Amino acid sequence: MKPRQVKGAYYALPYNPYGSRERYDWWAAQRWFNMREDRCVLIGHELWDKLGGKGTYQSIIEVAESVGKRYKRRIYEEYLGRPPSSRPGSPRWPSTAVAAHRRGEARRSPGGVGGDIVQSK
Repeated sequence: MKPRQVKGAYYALPYNPYGSRERYDWWAAQRWFNMREDRCVLIGHELWDKLGGKGTYQSIIEVAESVGKRYKRRIYEEYLGRPPSSRPGSPRWPSTAVAAHRRGEARRSPGGVGGDIVQSK
C-alpha cells in the first residue's frame, strides 16, 4: 500500500479575534510563526475558505448571525440564567462581534472569564 502524498500542512486558527492578519498579536503563536507573513499559517477566513472553497467563511458567519438572532433569548435564559441585556452599547453575540470583525475593529475583551470573547471598540 502506497501512502497518500501530503499536499500541504498548516498552522490553522478558526477565528481571528484581531480582525486582520496584519493586526494579529497573540504572543504564543508568534513564538513559532510569523503570523503576518508565513504562508503555512491560515487564520479565520483563510482556513474556512481553504477547507470549503471561496465564500465558506462568509456562509458560516451568516449562519451564526441567523442562529444567534433566533436563539439569543433561549441561550441567555436557559444557559446563563438571565434575560439578554438591553443596555445600550452592551456586547451582543454574534452581531456586534461579527460587525466589528467585518470593519476590522475586532479586539479581545479585557481579561478574566471569557477573556477571548470579542467585542466591538
